[in-house]
Amino acid sequence: MSYVDDRHNIGLCPNRGLSVVTCGWMQCHGGHMCPERFYPDHSLTFVLKGKGYYTIDGKTFPIQAGQCFAIFPDTPISYIADEKNPWEYIFAIITGEDVLHLIETLGLTRSAPAISFKITLSIIDSLNRMVKAGAFSDRLGYDVLGFFFLAVSEVAEQASRNTVYENPQHLYVEKTIAYMKTNYPYDVSVSGIAAYVGIEQSYLYRLFKKEQGVSLREWLVMYRLKKAVEMMSDDNKSITSIAHSVGFYDLSHFTKAFKVCFGSTPKDYRFQMRNAAGTESREIEK
Repeated sequence: MSYVDDRHNIGLCPNRGLSVVTCGWMQCHGGHMCPERFYPDHSLTFVLKGKGYYTIDGKTFPIQAGQCFAIFPDTPISYIADEKNPWEYIFAIITGEDVLHLIETLGLTRSAPAISFKITLSIIDSLNRMVKAGAFSDRLGYDVLGFFFLAVSEVAEQASRNTVYENPQHLYVEKTIAYMKTNYPYDVSVSGIAAYVGIEQSYLYRLFKKEQGVSLREWLVMYRLKKAVEMMSDDNKSITSIAHSVGFYDLSHFTKAFKVCFGSTPKDYRFQMRNAAGTESREIEK
């Protein structure tokens, strides 16, 4: 055997957003190779010691301690440990609806599949605890996922500090949109967003309006209304509860904004949705 490993398959975690399905530690011997293959899921590999070579889509990248590289599904991939200084690493195979967002947030792409990070005691501790928790999986995999996120959060924070952005203004707008998508059900203020993004309020307002063509408030209202429409297919949810769920605490304000955007009241819009769904169902039956 050209490696020593501690690998664990995790019991299915009910978190649909992101789950760690397999994790483990591996110490490779010199020249240990994983031949070219296609993987079904994404994974992140944190190299703690030594070095090796990672090939994706026919392009080879030298990888060393203090780097994290991503494996992408349905892509030809192979890797090999260095002959004289073989790598030791911890990996996590991940799946779920939010995996692509995590990969993109870390700045990992098929053409640039690795990022650098400083190996800290806290990162090593989180990764080791992830692998240890994976050996038991008696908490539905949530403990494994928690330690995974602890490690990734520090790696991501380091990567963001070390990245020189060609367009930092665009990054401010992206962070603003991400904040509003997460916090739209709550009381969101422009001052609160600016404090989160880390720039002056009026400057953020101008940047956002220039790039998006609408103001922060207009964008947020449109997003809330879009989420409200998504909820209307559930007849168990009242119009009032939907309004409250998307951040409108004044029903008359919600109704007015909805009518301006969609040309009808929420009640009439839901009625039209039901009629359209009934017509489609009858057409299918024919």
